[in-house]
Formats: sequence, structure tokens, C-alpha cells
Amino acid sequence: MDGSFLQVLSFVETMGVISLLVVLYGVLKRSSLEKALISADAGIVYSIAIGLIFAVSVIYTMLDPIELSEGAAFDVRCLFVGVATGLFGPLVGLVPLIAGSLLRISVGGPGIAPGLFALALSFGGGLIWRTYVRDAFAGLIGRGTSLGFCLSIHIFAILTLAEDIWEDRLVSLTVFYLTNNIFGATLIYGLLRREDTLLDQFSNLEKSAHHDALTGLVNRRKMETLYVQPRARRTRDRGTGIICFDLDGFKSVNDRYGHDVGDQALILVAEKALKEVRSNDHVCRLGGDEFLILLQDVEAATVKNIAERCRSAIRDHRFMAGDMPVQLSISAGAIWKPTRASFRKDYRIADRALYKAKDDGGNTVYISKMEDGIMRY
Repeated sequence: MDGSFLQVLSFVETMGVISLLVVLYGVLKRSSLEKALISADAGIVYSIAIGLIFAVSVIYTMLDPIELSEGAAFDVRCLFVGVATGLFGPLVGLVPLIAGSLLRISVGGPGIAPGLFALALSFGGGLIWRTYVRDAFAGLIGRGTSLGFCLSIHIFAILTLAEDIWEDRLVSLTVFYLTNNIFGATLIYGLLRREDTLLDQFSNLEKSAHHDALTGLVNRRKMETLYVQPRARRTRDRGTGIICFDLDGFKSVNDRYGHDVGDQALILVAEKALKEVRSNDHVCRLGGDEFLILLQDVEAATVKNIAERCRSAIRDHRFMAGDMPVQLSISAGAIWKPTRASFRKDYRIADRALYKAKDDGGNTVYISKMEDGIMRY
């Protein structure tokens, strides 16, 4: 079959492999595995997972090469090794590099050494682009073209083949590889960046639906979801705590100093509350100046202790409205229950405790505890 036709066919096949790569990348980014690895700070494992996606692409293209002669073939494996290294770093690039090298060794033939050399050169080309070239270009075309050009250094590996293999094909192969690498690198870079942008937009929409825009805390809708999620196995002395609190005299702060100062006060309260809770607790802004803390797998004494710490932290902070000090304080109603009912029901109980704290003059904590099926105030 004519060599030019085979090269065109290989080019079309490359586009299919790139599509497969982007799909696999999107599946990983949308999966719970990515969130688990990131939350666990498992950077190495996550890099290997990305590298495996490129390794699949390398293996796929190597299984269907264009034969030049016995034991000598060409494909676009170097494109994926170089792009993986350039876009994601050497750790990610090592995975397809190793996968491609092992497969090339297993295939055998006189082209083993040049094949391994080409893979190493493409890895180096991607690393050069990432370290020295990337920041010199802005935009998809500039970065994609420069990446494709840098990783094309692997073309020099052709010269290590027997002269009778490449002497009549050097120009056509060089043009093919340069075109394929530049177009392929630009396409991969553009599609992966688009995938990341779409995922970021989705994440922002999801966050805005479940978080308060001013304080960044979860909102009531998200809190209701968290309240019914599975939790740790309950023991006799450990259960669920709810702390419901608001700012004393918040309306007067808004009226006297303005809503900007009121907003700063709300942000301060959110920050103080977050510092006093445990890592597995949740702080929510219900609306206005009312907040709620969900304490999971907790003892009754700890609920009261955290509520008191929040009250003290806010009371002791020197809050300023311009040059004027403003004394802030909160009233808190806290409950502890060995078992949960619905969010609405348990929230109402905590809200009643909050009003009792208000009736006591504010800047205080009122705690209720479920004992023998009866809520004790």
C-alpha cells in the first residue's frame, strides 16, 4: 500500500486515539476517585492515574504501527509521551514512557534501540518545553505548536536505523511527524483545557448552589443533605450535636454602621466558628445572622465546650467599624441527641434553646440534652 496513504490513515487514527484519551481523562476527573485522591493529598497516585491514561494511548497506537521493513515501524507513541510530560510533568510522563518501552522490547526486532531512543527523546522534549519554553507562549496555538515542535526531537532517532531504511523516507517522515506532533499536541492541549474549564464551571455552579456567597459556609440546602448522610456508628455516650446561634443586636450594627460592616461581622463570625470546630464538623449559615453547627459522633460535654469556645472567640475579638470598636457577641442554643430525627425537627429544638439563651440576656449558651427520650432544658 502507498506510504503516503498509510501516513494519512495513521493521522486519522491518531485523532481517534486522542478522542479516547480525552474521554478517559474526563471520566477520571468526574469520578469520585479523583476527589478521594486529592482530598487524601495522594499526589503521586493521582499522577500515575493520569499517566496510565496516556499509557493506554501509547499502547493502542503501538499495536497498529506502519511497517517500514522487517522489525522497523513507525507510530505516534512519542506524541503521547511528550505531551504527558509537557502538560503534567515528568512523573506523569514516566508512566507512558515505561509502558511504551516495555511493549517495544517485547515486540523485538532490529528497531528496539531506535524505538527506545525515540521515546526517551520525546520525554526529554516534553520536559524542555515544560521547563524552558511553555511560559514564553500564551494561548492555545502558541503553546500547542511549541510543545509539538519540542517533542519532535525524537525524529533524530530515525537516523540510528540502518541507512537503507530511512534514506528515501527521511523527508516524508520528518514532515509527517512534525505535522502530526504539532497538530496532535495542540488538539490534546486544547481539548484537555476545555475539559478542565467545563469541570471548573460545573464545580463553581455546584458550590454556588450549596454554599453561602458571603461567608463560603454551606447553606441550609446542603446542611439538610449532610444531616441525613451516613455517619459513624453510634455509642452510648456519643451522638449528634447541633449549635444554633446568631449575633446579639445585629440589626443595630447594620443600622448604625451600614451593611458593609454588617457583612464583615458575619464573615468574622464564620471564620471564628470554623476555627473552633473539629475537622469532621460542618458550619452553616442559615440566613441573615443565624448560623448552625452540626457536630457528628460527639459527646454532650464537647457540644457545650465548642459552643462556649465560639461564644468566647467572638466576644473577645476586637472588631472595628472604621476607627470605631464594635462589641460583638452571640447567643447560642445547643442540643445533644443520641439519635437523629429529621433536620427540621432537630433544628426547631435547637432554635428553642437559642431563644432561651436570648431570654437570658444574650452572650450566653443554653444547652439541651436528650435523656430517657425526653429533651431536658
